[in-house]
Amino acid sequence: MDTNKNVCRKRIVDLENMAYCRCPRVYWPVCAKNNITYMNYCIMDCLDQDIRRYGPCIHYRRSGDSSDGFLGDK
Repeated sequence: MDTNKNVCRKRIVDLENMAYCRCPRVYWPVCAKNNITYMNYCIMDCLDQDIRRYGPCIHYRRSGDSSDGFLGDK
């Protein structure tokens, strides 16, 4: 079972590896299949992730359910 701290860690971009990406530092968010919002497509691609959708990942919690979900998940 994931603790809240572990769940949050899963959603953090790898800043150490991002430093090696030659990408513009503009905010045009994209949601990757790993359910992390990246600053822009170039950074997401540089970190070898696949796109889920353009725009930030939208996290929600169902009433009475302790699991996280993401809009657009099937």
